[in-house]
Amino acid sequence: MSMSKFILWLAAIGFFAAVGYAQDQIPNPLTPATTVDQILDDLKWRGDTLQSFTADVQLTHLDMSTADSSTDVGTVVFQKLPSGDSRIRVNFTAEIDGEQKIDRHHEYTLANGILVDRDYQKKIESDQHVVKPGQKINLFKLGEGPFPLPIGQSRDDVKEEFNVTRVAPARDDPPNTVHLQLVPRPGSEFADHYQQIDVWADRADAMPVRITTLDKSGAISQTTDLSNIHLDAPVGDSDFALPPVPGWTVNPGADQQ
Repeated sequence: MSMSKFILWLAAIGFFAAVGYAQDQIPNPLTPATTVDQILDDLKWRGDTLQSFTADVQLTHLDMSTADSSTDVGTVVFQKLPSGDSRIRVNFTAEIDGEQKIDRHHEYTLANGILVDRDYQKKIESDQHVVKPGQKINLFKLGEGPFPLPIGQSRDDVKEEFNVTRVAPARDDPPNTVHLQLVPRPGSEFADHYQQIDVWADRADAMPVRITTLDKSGAISQTTDLSNIHLDAPVGDSDFALPPVPGWTVNPGADQQ
């Protein structure tokens, strides 16, 4: 998955919701006995209620053939705007390669349909138009966004595209979560890209805290872990304001739509 798609996927975790979370309660408290349909209903509810969040994020790339892995470490902030648009900023500050942790400042900001990619070591900024001016895209809708998640949409829509099963708890699961596995149905567009997608949702609030994808070849796995999550956190313009970078190389990008 390209970094631009990763950022768009993180935006999809934001669920593009407009209803206040504080006024609602989780419809089906998640327990070891909760059914797949109930979990999918809760994921839809989570998608319909969240306005913003902040979190720590780790993105791990794993080569299944060699077991080589690396992990980008940073923070993420997301906000749903009254206009129906949304914005997200992901700021990676370090990379873990084996037992070595390296300072690496690389950040991505998606706002107004433009993805700004900044590499602070190389002093390069690249801008990509990922959404056309005036266009609105529902990034969590299956078949429309760049990354499929069973969030903010009906269970029937999810099950039309995937075989969905609940996976028994494992020792290395994130604490207090339920685990769903989504296998694309033959002939679906997702079958061309993924073998499977695994989602771990927090039992208390149905917030996804880990998402793992395995590509179609089975060669590359990517895992995103969110921690220190603050739902409906106070977020404003200052959280998305990028400092000036005089003297940098700036590469304006083409429209990707």
